[in-house]
Amino acid sequence: MDTDKSSNPSKGPELSNVMAPEETALGDKSDRQREEEKESDAVVPDGFIAVPSVSQQRAREKHRYNTIGYQKKKQRSAVDFSTVSKGTSAGVRTRGALKQALFSQGVSDKNSTLEERSGGVQGQVDALKQVLDSFIIPADLRWTWGQGGTEKTLEKSWTDLVHAHEFMSKNQRHQQEALWELLNTELTYINKLTIAKELVLAALSHCHGYGFLQEVSPTMLFSNLPSILDAHRLFWHEVMYPMLQEVRHTRQPFDPLKLEAGFLQFPDRFPAYFEYCWEEERNVEFTRRQLDTNPQFHTYLTWVENHPQCGRMRLGDMQAKPHQRITKYPLLLKAVQKTTQNTPTQNAIERMVRL
Repeated sequence: MDTDKSSNPSKGPELSNVMAPEETALGDKSDRQREEEKESDAVVPDGFIAVPSVSQQRAREKHRYNTIGYQKKKQRSAVDFSTVSKGTSAGVRTRGALKQALFSQGVSDKNSTLEERSGGVQGQVDALKQVLDSFIIPADLRWTWGQGGTEKTLEKSWTDLVHAHEFMSKNQRHQQEALWELLNTELTYINKLTIAKELVLAALSHCHGYGFLQEVSPTMLFSNLPSILDAHRLFWHEVMYPMLQEVRHTRQPFDPLKLEAGFLQFPDRFPAYFEYCWEEERNVEFTRRQLDTNPQFHTYLTWVENHPQCGRMRLGDMQAKPHQRITKYPLLLKAVQKTTQNTPTQNAIERMVRL
């Protein structure tokens, strides 16, 4: 078949009309594209409609996407999708609205959880307060001692016991005052340890009985303080009290030599101090952590320190008492030695100080 364009002149204008838009849209073309278009036009048989080639289809699509009308339509679609006006469906939410809703829900759930936890902690604190208020302790926590265990206090001054004190020399009077301070501070110290045991530790044990403060043990607060208390009570009965009783009976001045045997046994009487001083720093640090992190412990400690029987002492003061007391004995003895004129007595006190 003759496929030359001249054999069918009626087809020429039609093909020209079809290709005209392509040439307008594509502008300048490469030589290869022109050759492909010529080959396509050359093989169109009579009676058939010319079908655009692949390159022609791509050119038309590119032309259509680049038209101003298509770009405006695309922009309107994007705007309609990203911004929801009052006229849009009630069930459609923007991404910002959805994020806000989800965020609000998360905050609400978190606040609810915090409120539940806070309510639970407060409920436990209130229950602990009731347990502490139910703890019954004696009206007087002072230690009772002496014959029959009926004595609680000393005389107001050594002058109430020693006759003819007004005729003593200045050094003798200072010596008696120093010995009286040793006796008086020893009894005061025993009473403070008694408060720590009978109030602070007893209240803690009471809380344990109701399931509170199980993580706080007596040894984590006061190490072996009960053992120290027992040792000092025994020291009072065997060393301090006999000297006191003799003065009460004879009305003669206190004799420092009456203390020699007891103080020479000091290392054997008070080995518990080694353990207490070794663990003191750990106990103080444990107490600090509990105060910072444990609401129940804070409630317990507030109740204890504000109790009338506590004598306005703080837990930290109680924990420091043993260390302070054991280091004070040399100072008390040196005060006695300084005012003693008798040489044998001075030598005896010197031996006590060395221990």
